[in-house]
Amino acid sequence: MKNFLNKVNNLIDRLVPKLEVSGLEVSDGLVRFYDIGRGKHKARHILLRLAPGVVVRGKVVNQEALQDTLLELHKRVSSNPKKLISVVASIPINNIYIQPFNLPILAKDNLKESAELNMRMISPIDVSKAYYDWQEMEENLSKDQLDMVAAFVAKDVADKFIEALQGANFGVAAMEFSSLGLIRAALKNGLISADTPSLLLQMDQGGLGFAVSHMGGLYFHHFTEWDRYMNGGKNIDVVKFKEGVVDEVRKLINFYLTNFKTGDIKNILIVAENFTEEVKTALQSGLPGIQVQTANFNEVNSAHGAALRGRITRSQDASISLANLSAIDVFRKGQIADFVSIWRNLTFTTFGFLLLVFLGSALLLQQTAERVKESDPFTSGGENSVELVRLEKQAAEFNSNVKMLQALSSKAGAAYPIANKLTTLMGGSVSLRRMTIAMSSGNVTIGGSANAEELARGFKDRIQSDDQFVEVELPLQDFKPQINGKIDFLVRAKLKDFDS
Repeated sequence: MKNFLNKVNNLIDRLVPKLEVSGLEVSDGLVRFYDIGRGKHKARHILLRLAPGVVVRGKVVNQEALQDTLLELHKRVSSNPKKLISVVASIPINNIYIQPFNLPILAKDNLKESAELNMRMISPIDVSKAYYDWQEMEENLSKDQLDMVAAFVAKDVADKFIEALQGANFGVAAMEFSSLGLIRAALKNGLISADTPSLLLQMDQGGLGFAVSHMGGLYFHHFTEWDRYMNGGKNIDVVKFKEGVVDEVRKLINFYLTNFKTGDIKNILIVAENFTEEVKTALQSGLPGIQVQTANFNEVNSAHGAALRGRITRSQDASISLANLSAIDVFRKGQIADFVSIWRNLTFTTFGFLLLVFLGSALLLQQTAERVKESDPFTSGGENSVELVRLEKQAAEFNSNVKMLQALSSKAGAAYPIANKLTTLMGGSVSLRRMTIAMSSGNVTIGGSANAEELARGFKDRIQSDDQFVEVELPLQDFKPQINGKIDFLVRAKLKDFDS
């Protein structure tokens, strides 16, 4: 049964093309687009720098400039400026509030309502001015509870990102934040495991983002700006920076251990372009027993993680999304339009192909007929044409003669017994000169010769006495004396039937 369902799903995938959803990250200093690719289409990774002051501390300050950059990105992704490009958008974590919570197992039957109620109670900001969502981490059977995590963002923060994206013709399938995508991309690349907890440290232009991964999903994140490690100027105090990073990591490890006493964080992944070795050395020195790995943003980035989420069917996507309903509605309308467009193009292409096949077949048959005509000896020249006409005429005459002979043969076969009987009735007293038998009407005409009229009348009487003949006549005017002394006569009669 499972194999049958897999075959059905494969058939549906072939008949109904999947609508692509890519990943798009917006941070303080850049816009990053990631398309995983499929089949012949290779993965695409496009990076555009933002001018200073466009996005600051995770908020859109210059929406027009951000939209212009996104329009430039749209040009690089698609040659059609009207095409709605579907994306899972990722924004900085600076203003995203994360709050773990749990529900009793019994609440699973009304999970959505229970989670909604709990989020309203634990929200750090006014829920009427916020977008918020949740996702399930695991069922903790030992405590008879469901471990959940909720995220909150102010509406005015998220809306500016969404408006800029929609203004550049990007459809927002979901709005997430960088820590979610970063964990997803690190799992995909095998840098962390879903079986063990990990801590991810992302260092970029905006600051330092810390994220705790539990069971392959986000449990908690924390953000620290670069200003914290400066000595009143624009330069970072390296000693202060190293000590601060180690201190932040230690706090997060202790926070995790307080809530999950069954496991400890032993793996740290640093994703950065600069200071990677310095931070790695500081963590290994300050936290003995910790395994530290490093990666750059070309290997691991939240846009890639968002693109991985885009491969999930929308109805099966249970990750946190902080987009408003109107943005999702725009995306769905765009998906429907793309779906209709795909099938319309597929239909036109199919009919166009069939038309070309029919036209090609007709042309091929016409050329074949012309070649046959040219190679036919009876149609290739004038003399052959005349010869063909002559042969056709001879064939027609031959067929006509055959039909006539067949008819005569049939009639002769029927008239032979009658002629034989009339010859017998002559009795040697008269001689036969001619005999006519009309098979259709049964009329018989006998022309003969006798030495005297009495002999001719005797022949007529013998015919009349035969039951096969009726209306036997020998008129006087049909007696004609001949120069040799004999008399020619003409007897007329009618046959009753041919079988007597």
